[in-house]
Amino acid sequence: MLKDEDLVSASLDFLYQYTTNEENVDKFIQLPDGIEIVKRLTRLLLHQAVSGDQVVFLTGSLKPIIKTTVIPNLPEEIVNYLLGYVEPDRAAKWMRCCFEEVPTADIAK
Repeated sequence: MLKDEDLVSASLDFLYQYTTNEENVDKFIQLPDGIEIVKRLTRLLLHQAVSGDQVVFLTGSLKPIIKTTVIPNLPEEIVNYLLGYVEPDRAAKWMRCCFEEVPTADIAK
């Protein structure tokens, strides 16, 4: 490693930014010693890394967690109706039968 820490840091930052592009990584891997280069880059990116725990403070609103303790039993006629569909439509229709939609939830329609 070089004695110039600023140069090392700038070089590693460049390599990190360069390898965030998938096409650039593909070029590395296609080289005869590409896998070794990637291994070396990974090791170099840990240069002067500090191990330990990090505390992260979340800001903004968090979506509420909605817990359902009981999954309702469906009548046999609805179950047979749902069995007429293939996945993933069957699962989506089952969820609509059993659960109430919450507009702020993360599950897509």
